[in-house]
Amino acid sequence: MTRVKLKRRVCATFEAPSPGRRETYGQRFGHIVWWNIERGYGFLKADDSYVDIFALRSGIAEEDSLVTNEKVSFEVIRGLKGPQAVNIKRQIGGNNQHKD
Repeated sequence: MTRVKLKRRVCATFEAPSPGRRETYGQRFGHIVWWNIERGYGFLKADDSYVDIFALRSGIAEEDSLVTNEKVSFEVIRGLKGPQAVNIKRQIGGNNQHKD
């Protein structure tokens, strides 16, 4: 834990990521909420969570780009600003679009 002193005697604590260490929180299944092809990033949502998870193009295991509502599997790591998806793969078989 790192303690940070803010203005006017207000203190906040947060857990800073360890440099050079990738902690994974396990394999998840979900869908693409939003993806920007030009900028190379977007957000995913796990089937068992309501939190959006940040993803970069470099986190995609395959060379193809992703599209909105596509079903995927991925691993979650602790990024600098919150959860981040890595090792993102399309789910194979059947209808590959997420149904709300």
